[in-house]
Amino acid sequence: MAGPLFRILCLGGFLAGLLLVAGCLRIPLNDATVFQPKDSVYPAIFAEPGADLEEVFFAGGDGTRLNGWYLTQEGAEQTVLFMGGYMFYLVQSRPYLDFFLRNDLNAFLWDYRGYGRSEGEPSVEDLLADARAAYQWLREEQGVAPAELIVHGHSLGSFPAAAVAAEEPVGGIVLESPLTSAEDWSKTILPWYLQPLLGFDISEDIGRADNRERASEWEAPVLLVVGEEDPITPVKMAERLFAEIPDPDKRLLVVEERNHDDLPEDPAFDEGYAWLRGEMAERAGRGD
Repeated sequence: MAGPLFRILCLGGFLAGLLLVAGCLRIPLNDATVFQPKDSVYPAIFAEPGADLEEVFFAGGDGTRLNGWYLTQEGAEQTVLFMGGYMFYLVQSRPYLDFFLRNDLNAFLWDYRGYGRSEGEPSVEDLLADARAAYQWLREEQGVAPAELIVHGHSLGSFPAAAVAAEEPVGGIVLESPLTSAEDWSKTILPWYLQPLLGFDISEDIGRADNRERASEWEAPVLLVVGEEDPITPVKMAERLFAEIPDPDKRLLVVEERNHDDLPEDPAFDEGYAWLRGEMAERAGRGD
């Protein structure tokens, strides 16, 4: 069963959808809208020259068995620790794998508890502990140096990514479609005229997750990326988080005509990553 935050984010997507539909007189039903297949991928059918996709299992924060995929390719100098959003499954990670491939990056992606082949049930506390375990797996089992490690969190995944970046040394930070806090998000997702009628009961553990507080502890270049048309985590949320980042090496990238889930397909995201890696290289050269 999904945890409270997972359900809250799902409800937000549903509400945003209702608001969008409310402005339409007719809803088209055709092959394109009824059938929306997603490209599936798994290590056994992965075939890319010079690259390898290895399935691994690692122990979560309390020893729970978690499933991950480790993408490596010839010549890659940096490794991305990727943390997906609500309902992210490894088998639907083709857009991200393509993104990492074309940008010559290694990457470690993993399924949250209860997702795919990972055991257990998801919760905020366990998610943060498991993210730390994934970081340690890269450091200790694969020998990835902190200066060469990028933590990348999408939407819900921005919480564990932000926590790892605040607690452990990393070379770069990428938050895609980021959240500030659950409370701030609950106010943002509802228009003013619905706020007196609808509300969220936010539990204490979810309420403690606040990326704005984490931002003051980051000591690496930061890239925030958000779609201009994102109805789930709108641009103003990224702007609020951006304002809280004290490090001068930061960039807010608003991608035109993109929404919550299609950013890896846009060349602007590649350019944002190129900027981040340039900042990482400059810091490494200075010995920061």
